[in-house]
Amino acid sequence: MAQPSNFRDVPIGSPVYSLLCKYDTGHGSFITHLDRMPISMKVGIFLIPFTFNTIMATLIAWRAISASTRYHITAFLFVGELMPKHKAEPPSSWFWFCINILIDIFVYQFMFPVVKKFVLGHLWLRIRWGFRPIEIVFRKPTGLRRGSLNKLPPDEFQLAYTQSIFQAIDPNFLKTNVGYNTRIGFWSVEYEAPMSAYSLVEDGIVDLEYWDVSIY
Repeated sequence: MAQPSNFRDVPIGSPVYSLLCKYDTGHGSFITHLDRMPISMKVGIFLIPFTFNTIMATLIAWRAISASTRYHITAFLFVGELMPKHKAEPPSSWFWFCINILIDIFVYQFMFPVVKKFVLGHLWLRIRWGFRPIEIVFRKPTGLRRGSLNKLPPDEFQLAYTQSIFQAIDPNFLKTNVGYNTRIGFWSVEYEAPMSAYSLVEDGIVDLEYWDVSIY
């Protein structure tokens, strides 16, 4: 359960205040904690989204590379022009043409944003800071349940929000889950803020333990 000590009073103008403001996209709050799970477990969990996103990235690249053949377009790379090939097509080809368009719409509208988010977030965090014995984890209230909770009356929303905080900082939950797996209901993992938080720690501005189980 959340304790008064879990709620941080951050001085206006402080480095931590600037960090929180920088990564607050309008959601208004953060939960932080320190992930002390074994590095081997962190690597194993990371490989799951890494593999999934690698497969999607490969599919996106394949669809992009094969587009000229799929849509019968010859690309003149140096001229920068696109010219359609003129040849007779059987009626059935139009069916597959439309199917390919629908597939590409799905790939580029839904899969590409997921891969982009992973590369700029989780993957970039690992490239910059690697896997550490103790890692800073930020979460923000933008999880899958946020949309449904926003529709609740104010009193019910506040109750659900409070319950989600208790659940998110439950000691047993945090001790048995790697940071990536602490996405739960109302809360999603934020990857850009920890990079700045690590910098504050490295510069000696903030102690690492400062980020343990805190609500902002």
